[in-house]
Parts: sequence; structure tokens; C-alpha cells
Amino acid sequence: MQNGEVLGARSLYIAIGVKDGMVYRIRYGYEPLSEFINTDVGKLITKNALESPELREQMKKLKNPIDMKTEMQEIDRPHPKSFPTVETYHHIVTGQPIPPTVFSTKEPGNP
Repeated sequence: MQNGEVLGARSLYIAIGVKDGMVYRIRYGYEPLSEFINTDVGKLITKNALESPELREQMKKLKNPIDMKTEMQEIDRPHPKSFPTVETYHHIVTGQPIPPTVFSTKEPGNP
């Protein structure tokens, strides 16, 4: 494992294969984001995002939409001090081209 810093994450651990040099797992936490979310400004931004018509339209498309009323009530509740995230990579293939259809070149929300 190697330690580093990425996008404000205070802890970053990367599992890199000793023999092949491939990245197999990345684990990080966003403590600064967690701290910000608990500030008055962070709560205001969250509230504005939850009230946005764009988000409400996206929620209508989901199979199990988020209960926006409950989310609004949760804004003032203290949030966790960290949001640990783990990315694990399986079925890694090398030496083959990636089809262009795998990546979208369009901005989210613009068909």
C-alpha cells in the first residue's frame, strides 16, 4: 500500500500489484468534505441542491427515489466525520483497445 493525497482526501491507500504494477484497489476518505457539510454554508448548499427542480426531475426517473422530505429534515443532523470510499477493480484487461461506446463525451443532463 502507498499513502498519498488526492482531492482533499486526508487518507489515501492504493493497492498496487508488486509484479504487474496494476492498481487493484483505491481507498480514501473525504474528511474535509464531511467537515464542510456540517457547516452552515454546507447545509445551505445541500438544502438548495435538494430543492432544485433538476434534482427533483432526476428523482422521478429513479426506481426507488430518495424521500426528499426526509432528506430535508436530515440537513441539520450532524453528519459522519468521514465518508470512506473503496474502489475495487476486477477483470482487469490489458493490451486491448477500449471501445469508444464505453465513454460518454456528453455533459450530464444533455442527451
